[in-house]
Amino acid sequence: MLTKKDVCLVFVFLIVAKTLIAFFIPVVGDESYYWYWGQNLQLSYFDHPPIVSWLTSASETLSFLPDWLRVRSFFILLSTFSVFVWLKAFQRSYQPTRQASLLFLLFFNLNPLLGMGGIFATPDVPLIFFWGCSFYFVLRALQTQKWLDYLLLGLFLGLGFCSKYHIVLFVPTILLYLAVSKQLRKINFKYLGITVASGFVFSLPVIIWNYQNNWESFLFQLNHGFTRNLYKWEWSASYLMGQILLFSPFLIYSIVRAWKKSELSTMALAQWAFFFYSSTKAPVEANWPIAAQAQGAAALDFKKINLKLSLGYWIFIYLFLIIFVCSPFGQEKIRNVPNATEVKRILPDILDYQPLYGPSYQISSLIHYLSGREVKKLPRLGRYDFYDRLQEIPTPVKGDKFYLLKHANSWWPEWTEKYKKTEIKKFKEYNLELILLENE
Repeated sequence: MLTKKDVCLVFVFLIVAKTLIAFFIPVVGDESYYWYWGQNLQLSYFDHPPIVSWLTSASETLSFLPDWLRVRSFFILLSTFSVFVWLKAFQRSYQPTRQASLLFLLFFNLNPLLGMGGIFATPDVPLIFFWGCSFYFVLRALQTQKWLDYLLLGLFLGLGFCSKYHIVLFVPTILLYLAVSKQLRKINFKYLGITVASGFVFSLPVIIWNYQNNWESFLFQLNHGFTRNLYKWEWSASYLMGQILLFSPFLIYSIVRAWKKSELSTMALAQWAFFFYSSTKAPVEANWPIAAQAQGAAALDFKKINLKLSLGYWIFIYLFLIIFVCSPFGQEKIRNVPNATEVKRILPDILDYQPLYGPSYQISSLIHYLSGREVKKLPRLGRYDFYDRLQEIPTPVKGDKFYLLKHANSWWPEWTEKYKKTEIKKFKEYNLELILLENE
């Protein structure tokens, strides 16, 4: 087992390492978008549950920190605590040696989603924390049979539901885990009601918001992943390839090989299987099965994996990423991702044009985050999002005019047809153009 000194050293190392990584990686559009949520606090949101906004709002109290660190500060802390929550679950499952515990910490943090991904202000960070807490208290409740453990299990499940809807997969996969390990009979049904009640109470912000808004967030998420009427084999192929590369083919092999003997492997594979099914209905983003990545790491038997090949794989991957990012092709790809570095370059050329609208929720929120001046996304431009919920389509009045920073190849919303459009500036490097719209 690890000593307190080991834990403290690893904790400090991870905080320092993540802070350094955060310094070199600019704030991206999704992070500033969640920061904007934090400026407009609600019980929940159309796109996601609310905890990401609560954390970004709380980060504003840390005004002494630089911008690039302030919005990420609580996420860096929470993702680091997550490592040790999952370590506790790993130790309660396996009773590992000190070496095995250190290897778990190493491979958990080498995973790009779980390690480096922990610096970003996204819903994935609280999801992984609360999923790990829920898993730990399942294991603990089965061993102690104390009502408090059942209550805390419900609490963390409820908070997980306020982080990201994917926490609902915890319930069927943990039941599968208990069934395969023949531990279903250990459930204390007298206390299970406490879990359900506390889970419901701590899920109330999301439930109340959806009740008040015709359940539209739930419906949006279901439609987002399961309603396409066509199928493209590329969806499933890219999903499988992405998950194998993110987890490592050598570790995937060990998980698949152990599925009959390891209940934890079964739990991870069930999540991957669910999202594979989802990939037959619609594209699946690489981070959606992030809990499967964490569960898979907790399922590894470090006595049986090939350490040299596994470590060699990650050395190759990170060297490749460094070379890619430094290459001209990589730099071009980075410019296409809305981020603070690129948006900061065009700010002096656009902020004097007022009133100004942005082309997307990412760029609009980045301009706001960097300049302190609110720039909303043009209503109905791009997909429906939080900006559209906060503003109505303006009624054209003769003489009205405004400016729009627009992607050159994006379509115009129908309501702008009455406006004369005049190009003011072009930013070819970013495929953006500044347009004056006048209602004559």
